[in-house]
Amino acid sequence: IVLVLSNLGVIAVSILGESAIAVNTMPLAMHAVAMAVEAQGSLSVSELWMNVNISDVLQSSLPNRAYLIVFAQHSDGRSKAPLAVKRVALPSLPVQISLSDNDAMIPAMNLSSAQQVNITARISLDEDVMPSTGELEGVVLDISLAEISAKQAASINVIIDKVL
Repeated sequence: IVLVLSNLGVIAVSILGESAIAVNTMPLAMHAVAMAVEAQGSLSVSELWMNVNISDVLQSSLPNRAYLIVFAQHSDGRSKAPLAVKRVALPSLPVQISLSDNDAMIPAMNLSSAQQVNITARISLDEDVMPSTGELEGVVLDISLAEISAKQAASINVIIDKVL
């Protein structure tokens, strides 16, 4: 169970009776999750946290008004439909963002239903998941959800490094 009181900057984590609390920063929050998970050995991955950043080369290409779209897809290519999608007004980069089962477009096709995923972060002018010429994108391939722990989830880094 993860309780987030974002306005207060407090995150409380309880996994099978092991608890931890983090205040004010996401790194501390991930540490709190890691502490609670460490006692239990593993975490069922229905939520992934990742760091999204842009390469130095593309930094000057950032549009003034755009959207950051982050999504997960099956890495085996069996379906192009995203397992989870999050769209936000383009924040200042770098940013930490999560994808979870709550971000599924189709309830039966979510992160919990996957074993391995690709994560894509795209800067889009039109807020559409479908790619358009000139958009900026970064991809991390073949993330094994069975091997993810809270510590590893905190180290997923998506670098937006190409122009479509």
